[in-house]
Amino acid sequence: ISPETVGKFQTEWLGLTIPFPLYGIFRYLYLVHQREGGGSPADLLLADRPLLACVALWALAVALIIYRPL
Repeated sequence: ISPETVGKFQTEWLGLTIPFPLYGIFRYLYLVHQREGGGSPADLLLADRPLLACVALWALAVALIIYRPL
């Protein structure tokens, strides 16, 4: 993590949130290629529960790390 990020948020733990966007990217690609879920990415995001859960868990993890430092 860059020193600017650590300085701004006063934590080095934000790297723990990396798996969430990785999962989200691969889930999206899976839906587009295997389930032919092309079209609007926003519609796909709002219709897929695992993808919505991933976004919610990512936001929760970031909020906990930033506002309740370890």
